This record gives sequence, structure tokens and C-alpha cells, in this order.
Amino acid sequence: MPGYANCRFSRADVTDGLPFPDETFDAICLADVLEHLEEPVDVLRELRRVTKPGGSIVVSTPLRTGIFKTGAAMLNKLTRGRTYERYYAGKDAHLDEHGHAVMEVPEGHDHISEMTLPELRAAAAAARLQVAEVEPMSVMSGSRWFDEHPFMLSGVMFVEALHGVLRRPSWAHSAVLRLTR
Repeated sequence: MPGYANCRFSRADVTDGLPFPDETFDAICLADVLEHLEEPVDVLRELRRVTKPGGSIVVSTPLRTGIFKTGAAMLNKLTRGRTYERYYAGKDAHLDEHGHAVMEVPEGHDHISEMTLPELRAAAAAARLQVAEVEPMSVMSGSRWFDEHPFMLSGVMFVEALHGVLRRPSWAHSAVLRLTR
């Protein structure tokens, strides 16, 4: 792969165990994966196994709760499902008979294991990992729905700016955690 001469790429299923010896890596990045797994704690344990003592595992994942998801759920209820219908159409997804988004993924599952920030901390502790840092992340998701609702987009941008200043986890759409062994 051009520009990556110092890298070697391998494909493995983290849920089946990684093909690396114990304590192989100084750092691991797991970006937007945990929420797709049936047993996220088992995966964190496997990542701990292949991380060197003192090494870092950086995990990013959407949070199940937050101001935008809570507000969107309330608005969706008030509009009898139209909010989610329009929003997810803008992400090329559809809704099941219960009004939940169905995301088509080439492998694995859609979002089946989203957690709250305290649940993420508990999952890390269950995998015998320490939470060294937490960075709450903003909501911007790129749905074309916002193209049709510039007022809503401006409101989101305002709350995003406040989030940037106040760093409120309850406002976060997702979190990045640096876990250490």
C-alpha cells in the first residue's frame, strides 16, 4: 500500500482471538467497533492480552445516551416516527416494524452493544483495563436530513460549540477512551 511501507496489514476476527502472541503491541486503536459486538468485554480482554504492559488501547464508540439521542427520541415520539424516518433515510438506512434503524453492514451486526459512559468504564474494568483518559465527542453525523433542516443544523452547531467549551459527557454522541494495561 503506497505510503505505508513500514506497516504490515493482517485480517483477523477479534471475536475469535487474534493471531498474535501475548504482549505484542504498544498501542491498539479500536475505532467504532465495540458497538457492533455481542460480547464487547471479551474483545477488550483479548486486546488486553496482546497489549504490552503500559501499552494503550484507544477505543471510540457511540454512547447510548446523550442529549441528542434523548431529544431525538422524544421528537420522534411526538412526530409518530417521522423524525427517525426522515433522518435515517438521509443515511440510506430504513426502519424496522418497531421504528428502530436497520443498518446494513457487510459483516457482523449493526449497533447492538451501545453503552453509557459508566457502562464503558465498567466494561474496561471487567477486562482489567484502566481508563487513563476520556474524551467526549460531538454529535455531527453527516445525515442529509440536516440539508433540509438548516434551523435544526444551526441549533446542533450551537450545542456543538457549547459542548466544545463545557465538555459535558451527557451531551456527547460518542466517547474516545484511552485504556491502559
